[in-house]
Amino acid sequence: MLLHTEWWSVIAVLCKLSGGWVVTSSKTKVTTLTVGALLAIGFGLDAAAQSASAGPYDSERAYLDARYANTIFVGPNAAVGLIRGVELNVSDQVNDGCWTNVDSIKARIRAELERSNVAVYVEPIAFAHAFYPRVDFTAVGFKLPNDVCVVSVSMSLNYPSSVELGSLANTDKIVSVRALHEIWDRASVLTKVSSANESLMQWTQAAIDTLVADISQAKRDPDVVSARAVWPDRPMQTQKEYEQELESVLQKQ
Repeated sequence: MLLHTEWWSVIAVLCKLSGGWVVTSSKTKVTTLTVGALLAIGFGLDAAAQSASAGPYDSERAYLDARYANTIFVGPNAAVGLIRGVELNVSDQVNDGCWTNVDSIKARIRAELERSNVAVYVEPIAFAHAFYPRVDFTAVGFKLPNDVCVVSVSMSLNYPSSVELGSLANTDKIVSVRALHEIWDRASVLTKVSSANESLMQWTQAAIDTLVADISQAKRDPDVVSARAVWPDRPMQTQKEYEQELESVLQKQ
């Protein structure tokens, strides 16, 4: 069994590669952010139930108290203010030639976000989290017999989230609940004769304008200001870069 201090060594290596963790609870609608590495709830309970070293703290209870006291809580309406970059995914599920300017819309989203100092990645990033979520732009549609295009369009910001329940000490097994945590979204249904290109571009511009405004407003939230001040400001690794670095580390072992 790894001691408490040894767990921190393992976490430090993973944190260097991933840039840290953000753990959220969609049920409580609270985003919990810590700098460096954040232990999951289940691990915290497990550690408290074991006789492992408490490191620089007098006890596990003292560690948990210090952890809580030094946690920055960011509310759901302010979470978009944390964003420094995004992974952009555009899904074209529109048939019958109703949407043909996909590349132009993708370019518009990139341009508006980059202009607002939000880095845009068009390839998968290694670890999506609150500072680097995914932008999912999805359009689904078809053409009716009367030549009218009907398109359902949505744009959302999300990242993988997990909550761990239980501990090996108390429940024998740990239950890990994983889902996508959505922090912002817009959706609508558009109708247009012959082609939905113009309508989709107008909708996209309005949605991205709203997102940029929401980000700017949320950045003024005191908790967001504190979080951005302490969280490392460095580019996110792409999945390809992460795999290359991980392979290099393993080869040196």
